[in-house]
This record gives sequence, structure tokens and C-alpha cells, in this order.
Amino acid sequence: MPWLLVITWLHNLLIDYTIRVEKGLNMEQRRRERVDVDQTVLCRTYKPKKPSHIIKVPFSFEVMDLSYGGMKIRLDHLLMPHDQIGFTLSFESTRRSFECEVQWSRVESNGFVAGVQFLHLTREDVIFLFAYLKSIT
Repeated sequence: MPWLLVITWLHNLLIDYTIRVEKGLNMEQRRRERVDVDQTVLCRTYKPKKPSHIIKVPFSFEVMDLSYGGMKIRLDHLLMPHDQIGFTLSFESTRRSFECEVQWSRVESNGFVAGVQFLHLTREDVIFLFAYLKSIT
């Protein structure tokens, strides 16, 4: 089991390094380069950290930027740190389901913005994200 984690970590590092070389970035900059995205996604599952903070699902959110580690999203609801959301991303004929945990959230003039981190990424998820990010850059 520990070897699988090491292989996954090395695979992610190799992808990050490849993207940095292609873009001419050095390794002192942000570890996971974010790509601007303008896509609306439907949230299908919501697990609040506190049971008193309920949001009716499904609800939609806008993906503002995306990396292999997570996303910045804009939505009409305030998400709290450690809340979890589940959704599906589509690219070409492939659909992948993801779960994310909210790391931060804030109020802005046109709604709420949150930073979410992907949870439980598989090798297939990373490959999907690589192809998806490559298609929009």
C-alpha cells in the first residue's frame, strides 16, 4: 500500500513538472498551476460539517479555476470549511465523478467564492484532469 502512495505522488509530481516545463515556469512558483475555467457544474451531493448548515441539492456552481489539487468556485450559497461536495465533470465522451472538501470560503459582491480540494483521486482521475486541463490551455 505505501508503494502505491509513492507512485501516485511521483506521478503527480511528474505531471506538474511537465506542465511547468511546457509553460516555462520554474519550480519556485505555485506547486499546482491553476488554469482559468468558465464552466457551470451541477453539485449532486453535499455533506455539511455541521448538520445545522443545510443547502438543498442539487445546486449549480461556476468553476473559476482548476488544478490537479482543487478548484476555485463561485456559487449562490455559503459553503463552510470542511463541508464536502460531489459533482461530475465531462470531457469529450468521458464523465468522472469527484468529491471535494471546502478549504476556504468568502463573500464577494456577486455571491460566494470557495476553494475546494479534491479528495480520493485515482490514477484515472488524474489522467482525466490532465486531458481536461490540456484541452483548455
